[in-house]
Order: sequence, then structure tokens, then C-alpha cells
Amino acid sequence: MEDDSLSKLEKESQSEQNIQHTNVYDLAKGLLIIFGVEIVLCLMIVIKIIFYSKGKLTGFEIEPNDLMFATTLSGINTLVVCWHFTCGKYDYSFFEGLNIKKITLKHFILSFIVGVLFSLIGFYVSSQVSTGESPISKYVSTDNGLINLCIMSLILPPIEEIYYRGFIFQALQTKFTALPTIIIVSLWFGLAHSFQLLGDSKILIVIIFMGSFLTLQRYFTKSLLPSIISHWSYNGSLAFISLYNNFG
Repeated sequence: MEDDSLSKLEKESQSEQNIQHTNVYDLAKGLLIIFGVEIVLCLMIVIKIIFYSKGKLTGFEIEPNDLMFATTLSGINTLVVCWHFTCGKYDYSFFEGLNIKKITLKHFILSFIVGVLFSLIGFYVSSQVSTGESPISKYVSTDNGLINLCIMSLILPPIEEIYYRGFIFQALQTKFTALPTIIIVSLWFGLAHSFQLLGDSKILIVIIFMGSFLTLQRYFTKSLLPSIISHWSYNGSLAFISLYNNFG
């Protein structure tokens, strides 16, 4: 019995050490790769728009399929970079390197419910203050754009969680104490979504609160799984509500 307890403590100690391996230098290198790829993808879209408009731009609207393609490539690149600097480089498995640990059924249900509640709050705030002028509002104004966004909203949550609260969170923990790390990651998450909400900046407050809660989940549970579940249920609920309002 003592051997089992000792083995469990050793495993927990080793898991905590994973955080020490991914550092700010890894973060800097990873961000250079991630941002570099995203800049190239943006340039590709711009060049395509200019080419098909024959140099006469009357507006700047991205085709839903182009954004879907760019987002997919960006997501794959982000996932590979995060895996390398948290797992591959230090010879950890995917789950060990990113601290994706099992949780109880109670925590699973609570995480799911929290995501749904945040989605209802977000939808209500959006319905009250949205001007309809933000890039994301214009994007979902077409059926194709709405469907593509709903698909992306179900694919991206685990990738975003691995990026923000897996890779970035772990790296910053080696440099800062808990509170600054939580604040930086939460604001980083919110500001990263600010472009798509230009013109509807009040909605950004909900995103920042959501990001703060997800980061606190990651910190207190010592696992990335609860924030993945909450993020997934948040996006999934919003996708369901949007599709129902549009096609129901």
C-alpha cells in the first residue's frame, strides 16, 4: 500500500516537473513559427483577393472557404508547434507534456455546464449590444459563412486550449508566479479575439471573462481537460443557437 502511495506521489511530482521544462525561450521560438505561418497565410489570402479583383479593391471581404482553409492550416501548425515544445522536445507523451489528466464525472459535468452558461450570457450580450458591423458578424451573414464558422468552432477549442493554457501557460509559469501568469494568459486570449469583434468591442468583455475562467480552471485543477470541455461546450452551444436561429 505504501509502495502504491509512493508511486502515485512520484508520478504527480514528475507531472509537475513537466511545467518546468517548457520555458519562455521555447515560447519565443514557438511564437515565431506560429506567427510566421499566419502572416504567410494572410498574405496568400490578400494576394488572392487582389488577383481576382484585378487590383481594383472596392472592399475587403474574405471568402468563407478561404478562411476555413487558412484556419485549418494555422490550427495544424499551432498544434504541431505546441506538441514539439511541450512533449516531443522533452520526450513526454502528448498527455503528460500538456498535463491532460483524467477528471471526475462531477468535474466533467460542471465544466460542461459552465461552458453552456457562458454561451447563453455571450449570446444575450451580443443580441443587446451588437452593431452587426464586426468582421465575424459579416462573416456569418451568409449561410456558407455561418456553417463554416460552426464547424471551426467545434474543431478549434482543443487547439486553442493547447496553445493558450497548455503551451503559453506552462512557459510563463517558469518565469512568473501564478497571478501574473493567469492575468497574462487571460488577456492574451481575449485580445487575440479582438480583431474579429472590431465594432462590437463590448462583447469582448465576455470573451475575457471566459478566458479568465478557463485559465483558473487550468491552474486549480492542474489539468487541461476541464478547460477543453468548457471551451468546447461554450462554442458548441453558440453554434447550436446560431444554426437554430438561422435555419430552425
